[in-house]
Amino acid sequence: AEDVVRVGQGAGDPHALSYGLNSLGVLRVTVGPLDEAERNLEQDRAVTLQISSHRMHASACGLLGKCYLRQGRLRSASQILHETMHLIDVNKMNDLFMADGVMGFAELSLIELDGLTGASRRTALQRAKSACKAALRLSRKAAVAWRPEALRLHGQLAWICGSKGRAITRWQNSIAAAAA
Repeated sequence: AEDVVRVGQGAGDPHALSYGLNSLGVLRVTVGPLDEAERNLEQDRAVTLQISSHRMHASACGLLGKCYLRQGRLRSASQILHETMHLIDVNKMNDLFMADGVMGFAELSLIELDGLTGASRRTALQRAKSACKAALRLSRKAAVAWRPEALRLHGQLAWICGSKGRAITRWQNSIAAAAA
């Protein structure tokens, strides 16, 4: 990935540069360090805006949102993941490049439920259910590699809703999908 970044920079090719930065972001969000992932993805966001690539921009934003979640920066994660979902919805994008944004938004939606009560909780719970459903749907179709994550999030939703048995089944299915 670092080689692709160098080639993209050297050749003045923003598409290659974006691909390399995105690949570094995926790697570093997954195994760290997160501060380097953040730098790569912020740079990728800037490049994708210059080349008007909505698909790659949504990918970079989704990854950056997941990075912020892992850093515990919920306000930043919320801002970027809402932006990402808006971009996905407006452009009707539904492929594997959207997976990190959709999964990140589902995770954020579950986190935002914490501490809410009454009408706010019901609204947030509906948003979380919708987000988890979208994540699961995408993982069945275009982003099969994200299926374990989608099932894990769906299990977390079941747990929050009080369906302990369903949650355990979904988590077991998540483990089985990851092992397959």
